[in-house]
Amino acid sequence: MHQLVNGSHFGEVAGYFEWWYFHFASASGFAANIVLHETDIFGLRKSPYVSMSYQLPHREPQYLRMAIPDESITRSSEYLSQLEGLFAESDSNIEIRLSFPSGETFEVAITKLAEPLILNNCVLYHEGDKRSYWRLQVPFGRFNGILKAESGNFPIEGVVYHDHQWGNISIQDFVSDWVWGHFSSNESSAVFFAIQTKKGDLIERYAVVSPSSVQSSIVHGQVPHLEKLVNSGNPELWSGEPVVTFPFGATLRTRINPNALLRSRVNEAHGGFVATYLRWAGDAIVSPLNSFHYGITEYIRIRKED
Repeated sequence: MHQLVNGSHFGEVAGYFEWWYFHFASASGFAANIVLHETDIFGLRKSPYVSMSYQLPHREPQYLRMAIPDESITRSSEYLSQLEGLFAESDSNIEIRLSFPSGETFEVAITKLAEPLILNNCVLYHEGDKRSYWRLQVPFGRFNGILKAESGNFPIEGVVYHDHQWGNISIQDFVSDWVWGHFSSNESSAVFFAIQTKKGDLIERYAVVSPSSVQSSIVHGQVPHLEKLVNSGNPELWSGEPVVTFPFGATLRTRINPNALLRSRVNEAHGGFVATYLRWAGDAIVSPLNSFHYGITEYIRIRKED
């Protein structure tokens, strides 16, 4: 294992943030996400680490974390080539091998089933010379591997998604609320992303991807649960089955409820702002195929500190 090709942007811009995100889901009920952080999500701390949340069927979610020693990183464009034994990427595959201090190990092989998806030249938000970027490195893929934990060894397989975000404007500087979701079946995947900015603008991205086709749009559609979550005093308690209508005709109905929370960080104070970060694992029905897709929905709320 040698290098991850969608490399680091460290040192290219001031006020920098960056992370690489993976999620894994299966019909069995297994769900996991891995985030390789160059900085924390708000760009406040530049101390690289890997975090993982996972849930085995009928069990409570678990959260793991391990630091990446600074001496192992060269900050080159091939950033992860120095993380020997952790991540490796080729044109068709990604391999991940993680051993956490708490004793769990996670080893998976990812097969890419579609080309990287670039929407709006990867620019998610811009303000003057400030940019926030989002690249869907693996919009549709499959994985197989093994999770080794104290309670046993668990073979795992299913669908996988991987994206990469970076930039020189921290999310707390322009985001008021965002909701993002990705769901995959064996045949296709669907992703949506809506951001309510502090200025009151709405940023939206939609895509449905299969090995033979891509439908995508950056025009306005309908993400009704963004408004519902924004207006909820306690979004971590919100429950519903919202329908996302994609601009090109597809629809996605998913379920959100407190029992499906894979990660919950509520009203964290960060000095100047308060943030809530929620991630629900689950399934969705995507039409016109009327097929079950498996994946994750995420919500972030950022407010000025009182």
